[in-house]
Amino acid sequence: MDGDWFLMAILDPNDTAGFYKYESEQLAWGKWVLNLEYELYADKHTEYELPVDGWYWFASIQEARAFFGIPEPILEESAVEI
Repeated sequence: MDGDWFLMAILDPNDTAGFYKYESEQLAWGKWVLNLEYELYADKHTEYELPVDGWYWFASIQEARAFFGIPEPILEESAVEI
């Protein structure tokens, strides 16, 4: 992805609301995004005119995947012999 920006790590794996950016077949996510030119914070997401540099706000990763046209991952069952 272009530019220098930092993302906050997931603190609660069940809370996937946040800023999403899809670029070069990579989906980036963060509760806040820091850049030399802008800062985006979750508690202020309604105040921004999005998208900002390709960043959008979604309530969940499922919403982000649907918006960007990214299929849900297919989880395959694996057999383990003991």
